[in-house]
Amino acid sequence: MRAIVATAFWVISAVVTSASELAYLYKDPKIMGRGGADIAVGGAATALFSNPAGLATSNTDDIGYELSFLPVALSATEDFKSFYEDVKDVDKNDYGAVGALLDEYSGKTFHIGGTTYSSFTTNLNLAVISIGVLGGSDANYIIHANGSVNGATSELVSRGYLGLLAGVAIPMRTRLGLFSVGMGAKYIELYSYEGPIYMDDFGQGNLGKHLQNKFSKYTYGSGLDMGVTFSPAFIEELIKTSFGLSVLNVGTINDMGKQYGYQPMTVNAGVAIEPWVPVIERFIIAADYVDILNANKNRVYDYTGVDNAVAYTDYTDTDINKRLKIGMELVIADNEVFGLSTSVGHYQKDYTAGVSLRLSGLELNFSTYKEQLGTGDVDLSDRRYMAQVNITFGRL
Repeated sequence: MRAIVATAFWVISAVVTSASELAYLYKDPKIMGRGGADIAVGGAATALFSNPAGLATSNTDDIGYELSFLPVALSATEDFKSFYEDVKDVDKNDYGAVGALLDEYSGKTFHIGGTTYSSFTTNLNLAVISIGVLGGSDANYIIHANGSVNGATSELVSRGYLGLLAGVAIPMRTRLGLFSVGMGAKYIELYSYEGPIYMDDFGQGNLGKHLQNKFSKYTYGSGLDMGVTFSPAFIEELIKTSFGLSVLNVGTINDMGKQYGYQPMTVNAGVAIEPWVPVIERFIIAADYVDILNANKNRVYDYTGVDNAVAYTDYTDTDINKRLKIGMELVIADNEVFGLSTSVGHYQKDYTAGVSLRLSGLELNFSTYKEQLGTGDVDLSDRRYMAQVNITFGRL
């Protein structure tokens, strides 16, 4: 987490700005490739982050297990590398050179992040149980040159977190179709950093320690997640169809001092269909609408207060485009030795795409999507690229 702060201190931002995205704990590159839609799909341990009932949509006819060992996913905006190289080369004591660099990148947004979620999932036929360990950090930056009355500022909106998760899903076949109910529990520890960095901060000796003392806040919370999925029998005769509904973050996790990174309680719904296509394994078309009750807030910062105090106002965010996720995935092959899938989708006003390749226990996942940090008519977005390496054992 200190490394994130140290990397971020050159990024310059506005006096009044917004850097809000819908709250999340984990983004799976395989799911983001199809627009992030997963509430009615599931079938993997990461269903705990969207709908715990989705754990049961794995193969419920066979008893098995799956271990995902230290899957590391990295994400960054498309021009982060060039910006980082310019920052590294600039003379940090030459305010004129720093100002010229800020002018060059003024108005742009940047993101960098890394996550891992190791999990063990077992299918007991009557129920699917999953436990996992989550870790990650991410940071968002918005650059505006000469945005402060006492020198250019650098806004940092960042977090580091660690958590434990567990969930269970029970499938129940009835005359009406297949019902699955699920419940998950999680405990999260969160370090958050949000605020501006002024030119004056550069002369504070150990800058990393200075920024750590200036920004760092710690909190923790726990929460429950609940969900259901339903596949109607009368529709399944024509085309496999699933509906999903989930309620996430019931408990103290939806407050956590309202620090950046807290998880509001959300109600979410989704639908998925799987048309039969010859030769290939699966063809998934899915759509989600998340945060139906608009619990997420759009945080707007104001750095013009006394002694450069950080103040903000949380506004209700009702942006439909942020909440609608649509996508499709083409699973070309999926067996014990080889797996290959491609995906496309629509997420927050723009396209997504992804590809997944598995050779025995080694899995490589790549995806791209565009995140909207503004709201409504405020277009404050950046295109992100994700890459993940995962080692898996067993098979559900």
